[in-house]
Amino acid sequence: MAVALAGRAGARLTVVLHSVVSRTMLLRLLMALPDPAWKVPKVLGVDDFATRRGQHYGTVLIGCETRKPLGLLPGRDAGTLSAWLREDPGIEVICRDRAGSYAEGARTGGPQAVQVADRFHLWQNLGTALEQGVRRHNGCLRSPASGPGDLPDIEPPPAKEMSPFEARIRARHTLVHTLLDQGHGIREIARELPMGGNTVRRCARAANLEELLGGRRQPRPSQLDPYKPHLDKRRAEGLTNAIQLHSELQSLGYRGSYQILSDYLRPQRRRRISVVGPATPGVRQVTGWIMRHPDRLSESEAQ
Repeated sequence: MAVALAGRAGARLTVVLHSVVSRTMLLRLLMALPDPAWKVPKVLGVDDFATRRGQHYGTVLIGCETRKPLGLLPGRDAGTLSAWLREDPGIEVICRDRAGSYAEGARTGGPQAVQVADRFHLWQNLGTALEQGVRRHNGCLRSPASGPGDLPDIEPPPAKEMSPFEARIRARHTLVHTLLDQGHGIREIARELPMGGNTVRRCARAANLEELLGGRRQPRPSQLDPYKPHLDKRRAEGLTNAIQLHSELQSLGYRGSYQILSDYLRPQRRRRISVVGPATPGVRQVTGWIMRHPDRLSESEAQ
């Protein structure tokens, strides 16, 4: 009963059998059993396991031919594995994961053995390399073919002609009227941009920019104003990461907050959202499409 059910479940069964034994007694009987005998395998499997993920790890040794565990080693360093291999010579093949410590331990403890990777780790190697390749070509994913559902890329006039606030209002007004001319409704525009429904209606009712700006107070100068030409240049080069842009501006002397930069970039990001077209696929999503068997891809995924 101890071997089959361990402590608590075995103790409950003994009550049914009218022979009450505590769970600790069953565990002591179980721990007193000798380890099963095994011979030195020709193919040894080496991998790590976690007793507490991210903090405490050990090494599990498995006979790949019998598929049974042979030992558990404390830690996952090269010295521990090397010492175990010296005590049990005769291993011809060591199937291990990609850890460098296991490679060193197998090289010093079992120099006669051939080191190989199993199917899982080969597939993992391929997936990691493929994901890196997709990430290097991520720019191709950010530039889908333009179609009728894509929003026009409207650039604001130069800063010397109007303030940044006026430029954003003009871009929003032009964008809303362009989408209305394409046949999109106000609710659809407000949902997909995203933009408030009242804001879209005000832009739709205004025949020109002056109607939207009438009676509005001009914004105060911002700490970001001297650095906006640099931001526009970097965005034209394809850099849209606000954290990286903020770090660059700090190196140029910018002392304002990150929120000011984020507020300036947010309207420009929204102008490039597609109303009808699908969302740009991510790196992990594209990697999954390539790694998956073609027969398991849907028609849209295959395209």
